[in-house]
Amino acid sequence: MSFVIEDSNLNMKKTAIYILVAACVTMAFAFPAKTEEDQSCGPCPWHFKCIAAMEIAKSKDDIQTQAACYRLMGGIHCRLHDYNQSMENFQHALSLFQKTGDESGQAKAYIDMGNVHMSQAKYEDAMNNYQHAHSLFQKTGDERGQANAYLGMGNVHRSHGKYEDAMNNYQHAHSLFQKTGDESGQADAYRGMGNVHWSQGKYEDAMNNYQRALSLFQKTGDESGQAKAYRGMGNVHWSQGKYEDAMNNFQHAHSLFQKTGDESGQANAYLGMGEVHSFQGKYEDAMNNYQHALSLFQKTGDVSDQANAYLGMGEVHSSQGKYEDAMNNYQHALSLFQKTGDESDQANAYLEMGEVHSSQGKYEDAMNNYQHALSLFQKTGDESGQAHAYHGMGDVHKSEGKYEDAMNNYQHALSLFQKTGDESGQAHAYHGMGDVHKSEGKYEDAMNNYQHALSLFQKTGDESGQAHAYHGMGDVHKSRASTRTQ
Repeated sequence: MSFVIEDSNLNMKKTAIYILVAACVTMAFAFPAKTEEDQSCGPCPWHFKCIAAMEIAKSKDDIQTQAACYRLMGGIHCRLHDYNQSMENFQHALSLFQKTGDESGQAKAYIDMGNVHMSQAKYEDAMNNYQHAHSLFQKTGDERGQANAYLGMGNVHRSHGKYEDAMNNYQHAHSLFQKTGDESGQADAYRGMGNVHWSQGKYEDAMNNYQRALSLFQKTGDESGQAKAYRGMGNVHWSQGKYEDAMNNFQHAHSLFQKTGDESGQANAYLGMGEVHSFQGKYEDAMNNYQHALSLFQKTGDVSDQANAYLGMGEVHSSQGKYEDAMNNYQHALSLFQKTGDESDQANAYLEMGEVHSSQGKYEDAMNNYQHALSLFQKTGDESGQAHAYHGMGDVHKSEGKYEDAMNNYQHALSLFQKTGDESGQAHAYHGMGDVHKSEGKYEDAMNNYQHALSLFQKTGDESGQAHAYHGMGDVHKSRASTRTQ
């Protein structure tokens, strides 16, 4: 909206802006965005108007409008990834809401601050803010606010790999959004549940949730939400090895992100397309996608996602056997994750570096990387990450012929995957255990493990995993036949 007063009287113009902002700022920021990607920071053209309104509000001693303007400016800075300035504004807002005794405003400011902490991967701080918000929303009887707080807490738990806790929060959020008739909120809750199921390898459940979210986003006309639902569906298809379907979903997402002008969303869609091309062996296309993503993330200033683009490029180089280039990319990623302070993502970079060293036969270096990863995952409480680190260590021991150590690691991994409900991870752990038993000549045990793996791969729809399980079973039959003829 363009607001121009054909009058030379500056005070009159400022007063008009003040009235406009005072009337609209609550609607503009009635509730911060409810998803990890949105954080609290939707695009807003009001910054200079807020400054003018702030001046008038101070002269009128209007604390409520001052607080609202601080929230709005905090959102703008967050959108620009200026998190320190964003947090400073939200803290100013909180202080003013506390001064007036506005508990609803305080709760919303806590949500804002939690979202900033989420953007910085400061999960403990984020959780504290969301819990403060939830407590205040309960006190004021604001069920929609409580639902938003549950979404935030769910996002924190999912980032920690605490999938059961995350699911409980998303379900609480969904129930409250249904009660208040908020279809947009219900869609966000479904998408959160879809993200959890995808992380657990429960692909059918994930797809059902993403489709529910998509339907509601289409009903409410939320194109940004639709794009994120398509991206989630693309992730599911990619995980199942359904690359054509995945590509279609990522392209739908990219188109919608372009339409809404969301460059960060476009970049994430490019990441998805890069993953598909990489697994199809279309390495040049994959690299182009990752470079497009990197360029956009650099433009938006999102350091963490730049690191994710470097991880993708590293995976391409690793698949091509260009291990030095892969390692350089992973080290770039690690450096950026260290800059953001995200220990969980640092751990993921160490996992990738461990895989490169393992592929090169540098088992000591690989083990060091996996142990670094494990230590960080334990520090952050990420049980899913710990499971992947144990699995990597099992692979190293298996390659070294240290079968007892390998089996111990795979069993640790399996136990954690079972705890987090990750059926895809469980399948891979069973497959690793099958490989160990096969190498030891324990063919019956090997066959049992491969069959467990196959069953889980079939359940999750992972066709590539099924092929590997069948290959392992074929090797067992071949080895048995060879033994009989000797």
